[in-house]
Amino acid sequence: MNKTLWKLDHTAERLWIVAMLVARESAVLENDGRELAVVADETRKLANRINDMVEKTMFGEEEIKQDELVHVATMLTYLSLNSAIAALRKGQRGKQVAVCAEEVRQMAMGLVSLLKGEHARQETIIPLPLYPLSSVDNRICFLQFSVNGIRFVENVNNIKEVVYGKWVERTDTCIKVRGTEIPLVDGFQMLGKPQDILNYVILRTPWAEQDKIYAVASEDFSVNTIFYSPIGRPMNAPYDMPLAAYVRECWEAEDGPPFYFMDWQKMYMH
Repeated sequence: MNKTLWKLDHTAERLWIVAMLVARESAVLENDGRELAVVADETRKLANRINDMVEKTMFGEEEIKQDELVHVATMLTYLSLNSAIAALRKGQRGKQVAVCAEEVRQMAMGLVSLLKGEHARQETIIPLPLYPLSSVDNRICFLQFSVNGIRFVENVNNIKEVVYGKWVERTDTCIKVRGTEIPLVDGFQMLGKPQDILNYVILRTPWAEQDKIYAVASEDFSVNTIFYSPIGRPMNAPYDMPLAAYVRECWEAEDGPPFYFMDWQKMYMH
């Protein structure tokens, strides 16, 4: 078994263990563990898919293509991020899942390192999210993403998941995730700069009169932990900021441009 096959086989075994652990946590939390059940199911499916790839290659039925490896690494990346989001939303009860999320992230990093070592092509370099596990204790965690270079953030408690654009059906008004249509907020269209979107952030709007679910188109994302102080001081949004009419809150940041909290429901209604 060559290095690539060994890596994939080992990854599948570790994913099965992670799926079992997350499923167990989901059962313990009962109704509060529904989103963890989804994570466990997605983890199990990915493990089975990787195992099928390894078996077909070992029996000479087909060779593993680079695009397939990139696809697996991308799936691992999104799985680790969504596992982290689910863990952080559970607070103290999500510590075990946070450990599993870190395990998945390490698998993704290992596979990306393998790809970069064997293939020098740019498209194999996949950005990976980083997040501190201690954030479940005493910090407020935010998901950061951007639209046309503008940095937006949202409390992880309002985030359901992040999905890869190539894996969902899209129309002008919605995307379909696992058979469910979700209203789409596309800031690129509003700015007159439409483009092929790689990510969607699925979130809810508890600040609005009617708390609903929306899909927000974005360029990239990362999980950031933000303290109330010194980072997180409120400020007025610049009047010349694009989409300023939809800013519900603006926070000063020490490491660059402000963080914008948007009224996604208002943007959708526009």
